[in-house]
Amino acid sequence: MPERTFIPIWAKAPFIRITLPFAIGILIADYYELKLNATRLQCASCLTVLLFLRYIKPRRLRFFLQPVKGSLVLLLLLLCGMLTMQQQQDPSSPNWYGHVQQPIFGYTAVVTAPLAEKKKTYRTTVELTEVMLPGRLRKRVTGKMLIYVSKKGGILPSEGDLIHFNGKRNVIQNSEVPGRSDLRKGLARQNIYDQIFLDSGFYSIQKKSFGEGRGKKNI
Repeated sequence: MPERTFIPIWAKAPFIRITLPFAIGILIADYYELKLNATRLQCASCLTVLLFLRYIKPRRLRFFLQPVKGSLVLLLLLLCGMLTMQQQQDPSSPNWYGHVQQPIFGYTAVVTAPLAEKKKTYRTTVELTEVMLPGRLRKRVTGKMLIYVSKKGGILPSEGDLIHFNGKRNVIQNSEVPGRSDLRKGLARQNIYDQIFLDSGFYSIQKKSFGEGRGKKNI
């Protein structure tokens, strides 16, 4: 009776060899903050080397380089997974507000979350739509941001309101208290990288309901 030959699961289901490195690439891009252009360059380099090995001569050398080609294919799949994840992130968009090189004098955004009460402020998330540039120019942008509104202010924003504001943009940092969760990374997964603290007089609100009127604060 002939002996049964053991066939590994990845040989029975070749798609696993494709999906596994692709999925690992997605996880890597989700966990680490990597540059999109660097990943694109690595993909192009890997593809170039693969094409070179495909047409290298003599054929005998091509045969000996089969393991190298296989490793490069897996690496290319991993990089494609990273690229797919990175392209879902706001900084990959050419209209992301972080790419604006000129000084920004003001922001226009839609409030996308209910107010969360803090000790001295209310916090919410906004989706940016425009920025004000020198010469009263306006530029359409994309991106999210955290804003903190002082409790000393008058009218408070609600979810769905349009808010115009100005303030110093700060990169979100982790707490210095040991053992605290990685806030910066958690918010980056939601495409939130910056925050602004707004005192009274630095924002105005246009309520989502026309009958509710507008805030009377000037920027």
